[in-house]
Amino acid sequence: MKIEVKNQKEAYVYKVPLIAEDERFFFVPGASDYALSTYGRLYKKVSDGKWERQKIFYSNADSYKILYDFATEEKTETIESLVKQVFFTGKEIFKIYNPDYNPEDEKRWDIKKLYALSRQEYMYVLQCKMKHKKPELEEKPIITYLYTLPIRSKLQSLYSGMKTRACNEKYKKRFPRYQNVIMCDDWKKNPTHAKEYILSRWYYYPEQLVMDKDLMTLGMGNCYAPDFTVPLPYKYNNIFCESNSELGYGIQQKTRINGNVYYIVPGSMFKDTKSIICDTYEDALKAARQRKATYIRSIIEEEKHLGYMPLYILEKMEVWAAKCEAGELLAWEPRINVLEKMGVIA
Repeated sequence: MKIEVKNQKEAYVYKVPLIAEDERFFFVPGASDYALSTYGRLYKKVSDGKWERQKIFYSNADSYKILYDFATEEKTETIESLVKQVFFTGKEIFKIYNPDYNPEDEKRWDIKKLYALSRQEYMYVLQCKMKHKKPELEEKPIITYLYTLPIRSKLQSLYSGMKTRACNEKYKKRFPRYQNVIMCDDWKKNPTHAKEYILSRWYYYPEQLVMDKDLMTLGMGNCYAPDFTVPLPYKYNNIFCESNSELGYGIQQKTRINGNVYYIVPGSMFKDTKSIICDTYEDALKAARQRKATYIRSIIEEEKHLGYMPLYILEKMEVWAAKCEAGELLAWEPRINVLEKMGVIA
């Protein structure tokens, strides 16, 4: 049974000793103050954002007490039931089975060892046990994790990257494009707030995600702060940023042998396209705007088909495409003095 992590919401349970390097925590559906680990350990969020481990007890099966969001009294839930709620959500699942279950082993609910069985498969397992025979289960448990790094390391890496670009003067001198980048005071003083925000916006994507400050501000923002910063696939990160081309959109001015000036809209800027050659700068600017808008819309269509990226991010990409097409995207448009010099405006 495959665990689809994109359907789960991972919790940032910090300052908690892990029982294994690969231990992760995911929120329990309908119980927003509780997180269950991939080893069956239940933690509850208490005052000041701290997390408290819940006691396991035996009531016909390994169990916890849990208070659901709209309930007035705690409910006893078996760990098996919680594991099914959090990790194995298929309707056909009847029983969670661990062939090597050992009540003395604190890692006995390690989901890498668990099988999600249908009623028919579970009856087969029981029959094998009665015959003192080891059941042969065709399907092996497969775990797909949200991160390649442990969540704490990943969040720290993302936070450190943002803070370096915003606050490290040596880094800014080395990379001048970050000279005016800042971070909001709350995130500088409270890294935990930034990390919790990252998790609240995080989504599953099969490739690397990075934190982007340009997309939501149409390339005019310079601050890592709530609502301005979103996770974006790394391959798109450099698309949505301010242009460093004087003529805009990477347009190049060239001179022919006879002395006539012409303009090139590079194809390398876009996916599977050839360069466009124009006799006037105004024609090149129109072609570049249209080409880049078309490129962005091709990304939107592809991502809609894949279904990984949140709708609000795709909608903001469409705003970029529309403004780009209309020549209203200031982050990519050439400066006024350049337009005047090139005769585009009087």
